[in-house]
Amino acid sequence: MSNSGKNFQRTFNQYVRRNQGWVFIILTLVILFLSVFIFRSFSKTTSTPLENYQDQMTKMQEQINSQAEKIQLLEEQIKKLQENTN
Repeated sequence: MSNSGKNFQRTFNQYVRRNQGWVFIILTLVILFLSVFIFRSFSKTTSTPLENYQDQMTKMQEQINSQAEKIQLLEEQIKKLQENTN
């Protein structure tokens, strides 16, 4: 290890020994912040079974609506073809 690395390590160790209380408080705050951040990001990405069910119902309703529109268009095309053949 180089002299600057050893010097930094020695200085850092002295600072930590002198200010153990502050270092402990800072580490505690960092850990709390990280745990809250992880919890919030995890809770946003996961959904409850009820939310999953509602999403599925919404998707199914959209599919039903699109199929109904397609059926209506096909019925109109059939009517036009019948009129053209008569």
